[in-house]
Amino acid sequence: MTDGTEASYTFDQFELDCASGEVRREGSLLALRPKVYALLVYLVSHRGRLIPKDELIRAIWGEVSVSDGSLNRAIAELRSALGDESADPHLIETVPRRGYKFIGKVAESKRSVERTSGFILITAERTIPLPLGETIIGRTPECRVQIIGPSVSRRHARIVVSEQGAAIEDLQSLNGTYVEDQKIDQSTPLKHGDQIRIGKERVRFLSDATFRARTEPAF
Repeated sequence: MTDGTEASYTFDQFELDCASGEVRREGSLLALRPKVYALLVYLVSHRGRLIPKDELIRAIWGEVSVSDGSLNRAIAELRSALGDESADPHLIETVPRRGYKFIGKVAESKRSVERTSGFILITAERTIPLPLGETIIGRTPECRVQIIGPSVSRRHARIVVSEQGAAIEDLQSLNGTYVEDQKIDQSTPLKHGDQIRIGKERVRFLSDATFRARTEPAF
């Protein structure tokens, strides 16, 4: 569990908020896969420095054995999301046979963040750290985890995290809350890897440390 500060970076038309795990272009959320998001964070936080390919692979994939091709595809996907061109880059420069350098002008700020629990939710668009205490999932912007969909109630479900673990309960939603496709009618403990269904929308509950270390298929 962590506390302290988290960095927020702005560059070009983008804001990278490490506390929320989000990237926005002029206020609109970008949907980045977790590895591509992690690649962006590493490049921006080490901006101005040539980062060798093997360092990037270790930082993003850990002990998983992947080829330069996986890194190249992740870079290409990131460039596409940012509107950057490899032939005429303004954000990510390729240094042939050596690595990559983030060359965009970056403004960095830090802000205090609440104590996180070591658990995260993975939605279709983002990775969301869960704090100790209560997290509301629902359709309205006031919910910490906002999921927009016709089957999602305004305040649909609640996850409560304590030192002992995490549990989820339904908040009398119209279309129900499910854990591993079992509809719940009382507070239900969560474990790493559980799939949660909010109405018809699916999210996954993970241990952050296990998520970062787990083996994932290459691109």
